[in-house]
Amino acid sequence: MLAGKQNSLSLLETTQLCEQITGKTIPIKSITEERQGDVPIFITDSSQIIEKTEWTPKINPQQTLKDIYQWIKDNEGVLKPILS
Repeated sequence: MLAGKQNSLSLLETTQLCEQITGKTIPIKSITEERQGDVPIFITDSSQIIEKTEWTPKINPQQTLKDIYQWIKDNEGVLKPILS
């Protein structure tokens, strides 16, 4: 089963994976001051949905991001108006 803390990603880790997958980088800078609406930490507990549906993730975050990237590339023509 691919759930829990061992399968979590920070925004920085997610960005780094996206850079690896796409071969593109973007400048990122830390903002130390809290802003209205910032969520300092967000943890999802999927135990209830797993218990009720017996569904569990079958792929890891890296493969999920690769699949999303491939879908975007495959559908770039349709998405172009909203991505520009």
